[in-house]
Amino acid sequence: MVAAGRNVLLDAWWVATIPGLAILAVSLAFNLLGDGLRDVFDPVTEADMPDALAEIDGLEVAFAGQDGALTPAVRGVSLTVRCGERLGIVGESGSGKSLTGRALLGLLPPEAKWSAQALRFEGQDLLAMRPKERRLCGTRMSIILQDPKYSLNPVMTVAQQMRETFARQGAKQSRREIRERIVAALEAVHIRDPERVADAYPHELSGGMGQRVMIAMMVSAARAC
Repeated sequence: MVAAGRNVLLDAWWVATIPGLAILAVSLAFNLLGDGLRDVFDPVTEADMPDALAEIDGLEVAFAGQDGALTPAVRGVSLTVRCGERLGIVGESGSGKSLTGRALLGLLPPEAKWSAQALRFEGQDLLAMRPKERRLCGTRMSIILQDPKYSLNPVMTVAQQMRETFARQGAKQSRREIRERIVAALEAVHIRDPERVADAYPHELSGGMGQRVMIAMMVSAARAC
């Protein structure tokens, strides 16, 4: 049957093309109709939308080569993320995804040459802040990097590193309370033996386990929404 159909398509391609285009047109029509009905019966106005959580406008990041010429790494990135939204940035390795996040947190390397028309978080103008004033990293926002080997301190246990993160929030807590928060955070990312992992060093963890530790550390310490 398949072979016969293939022969028909080679000799008379319009037999399948015209019905295919008709099906495509009907699908698009139903999608447009559904969008129209939604806008009529459940309209969303600007007043209904939450305020912007993070805003980037016209971000440019470049690095100087050996000859002094600047090589752009991020070109004109603009985005807005509202509270409760999830935004995915897709690109190949080296396309500037991490640099975009680092720029928002103020963690770009010193050799980076960068500029932006606007950088805001929770309505705060990050460009107008001095470096000492930008204490948002680890308190209101955080970044989870891909490889824990370069993010976790190899000479400190997981608990020691998470304790530092919780201490940045400023709340006075006893060592027992912080320990309970650390174990609870590790349990939240489905680590089976959180007590053992809390006392482990990064080299004693697998790559996936280290990634979970990073997620537990960042998500529990910085949650704006």
